[in-house]
Amino acid sequence: MSPLLVALLLAFAAAAAAAAEETQPYLVALRRESIPVRRKGKVVSHKTSYSGSISAGTPPQDFSVVFDTGSGHVILPAVDCENETCKLHRRYNASASTSATPVNADGTEVVDDEPCDQVTIGFGTGEVTGEFIKDVVCLTGLVPSAASSSSAAVSAEAAAAPAAFERLCTEVTVVQAVEMSAQPFQAFEFDGILGLGLSSLALSEEFSFFRWASASGLLPAPRFAFFLAAEDSGGSGGGGGEASEMALGGINPERALGPLSWAPVARPELGYWQGEIRAVPV
Repeated sequence: MSPLLVALLLAFAAAAAAAAEETQPYLVALRRESIPVRRKGKVVSHKTSYSGSISAGTPPQDFSVVFDTGSGHVILPAVDCENETCKLHRRYNASASTSATPVNADGTEVVDDEPCDQVTIGFGTGEVTGEFIKDVVCLTGLVPSAASSSSAAVSAEAAAAPAAFERLCTEVTVVQAVEMSAQPFQAFEFDGILGLGLSSLALSEEFSFFRWASASGLLPAPRFAFFLAAEDSGGSGGGGGEASEMALGGINPERALGPLSWAPVARPELGYWQGEIRAVPV
């Protein structure tokens, strides 16, 4: 093989490795929780949620949230929420955060002794009523994907600064819930919701965590993907299953069976990750 061909092959391999490294995502471990649905005393189905860890405020306050692709806000129960639903969960204390700023829906700061804006957000089941706080929100417990951490550069960086991959933070406007409906929040252990819908699904871009995380340059790419296992490795069925995860900033190639095909989002102004279906063969 000629030296020129070897050099070209090595250059191509290096470029491919660099491109792959740039798109390796961070992985967020998800906890699977399943509750039975009973009809006439018999279990007829199960409701299942997958939640991960975040923190809000300075110093950080820890919460578990569902990453919801069908909503656009970060929602946490407020310490001022005194209904039974809120009391079942960890509650966000804005007064204990040095980075928290009360704001109105348009982003203007709340004037002392004046009423602040409120919003009621409905879901498929249940709703929350909340007020607005701008604060630092972090995804916690992040690790690079196995493909990314296998590179010498990333491994050396992680060895020198092992906390580098543990959290990803951005400032965003949070909806602190002062009222939460019994369903679904009493049925599950997760504290709140982190919406991953398009920014047009939120009241404004100030509320979109994914938009701000993407714009910050902290993510390798403005993408996310989920791997949802039927049973967690430590699940109630005795364990032994695969662990669920969210890939943030790309996809985890270890979870893909083959190359992906991409389709444009249909009517993105609606805020949903939806695509057009031309036909359904039967």
